Amino acid sequence: MKLSQADEIAMVRATMRRAHAAAAASAAAPAWLQNWPTQASDGRHPGDDQELPTTATSQNEQRIISWWPNHRMTQLTRLVPTSLEELEHSLNRPPTLDADKHDLPCWSAGACHGSRSDANVRSVACLGFDADNTTVSLADAVARLPIRALGHTTYSHERNAATHRWRILVWPSRTLAPEEFRPLWDLLAHVFGGLGVRVDPSCKNVSRLWYVATQRPGFQFATNRCDSLDVPAALDLARKLQTPGAPVRKTQPAAPVRPSGLDAVERASRYLAKMPASIAGSGGDQALWNAAQKMVRGFSLSESDALHLLRAEFNPRCLPAWDDAWIVRKVRQASEKSGLAWGYLLDGRSS
Repeated sequence: MKLSQADEIAMVRATMRRAHAAAAASAAAPAWLQNWPTQASDGRHPGDDQELPTTATSQNEQRIISWWPNHRMTQLTRLVPTSLEELEHSLNRPPTLDADKHDLPCWSAGACHGSRSDANVRSVACLGFDADNTTVSLADAVARLPIRALGHTTYSHERNAATHRWRILVWPSRTLAPEEFRPLWDLLAHVFGGLGVRVDPSCKNVSRLWYVATQRPGFQFATNRCDSLDVPAALDLARKLQTPGAPVRKTQPAAPVRPSGLDAVERASRYLAKMPASIAGSGGDQALWNAAQKMVRGFSLSESDALHLLRAEFNPRCLPAWDDAWIVRKVRQASEKSGLAWGYLLDGRSS
């Protein structure tokens, strides 16, 4: 018997309550309020002469997010209502989950009607920003934002480390339409830049997936009491800032020219056939990352060529097969973040 949406929502809520109470590995999402460090803000737009428009909003307004058992099961989307108050409570006191990061439940601020993809998002509850290896602490970043925000340290954050890893969620004055997400994300990324933080550009897709917060050594939560970002006024500001002189994202060094003779794509395909496939529980994520780096950096393939090979020749061998959005993410990270030299496999040393 097919469940109605109301029945599915009730079922998911009941499952999350049980999981949170038991601190079991199936614990999921919104459920986050006690003893958070309240921070004051002077209301100025950091690092810029412009002020961000704000407006008051209710903490109990219900918005829809997506939830999945883990990142390999994003075709099984559950739409879950949540409010700012519920989100705050769940993030402040998350469960302690003894599980590998890639086995944790996941969620997205985008309400995906169907499997997870940007095309299936119908609304967006909030805007999220990740920072890795930044010298700006979570508490400092949240305190200096002049808009309603809350955040937590992420899975890979380490206690007493010289740099910080965190995620900050900005709660806008209302639910966003998908086409409103990107202009506001770019605007706020500029604001974070004024704080001295370069946020992860891969967060700008509207169906961005995040692992749920978990209690780990050094875990921190922070929030502020500012008013919410005024969506209509902020969109107007974003349009005004989209000028030829606006800041642009730094690009990677150009990839070397492919050599003549045997085509690089064919050589990459032969190399990929010899690489081990991803097997769940046996370093599967690392295997995908290795494959993506070899294609993008080792053979200097374009992202589209690398994606074609990974989808057609690598993913069918994986157990289970990867969600397409995860492959896209790994290819993008290989292009933007890998430390390997461009084209280092093109001389034939390892091909």
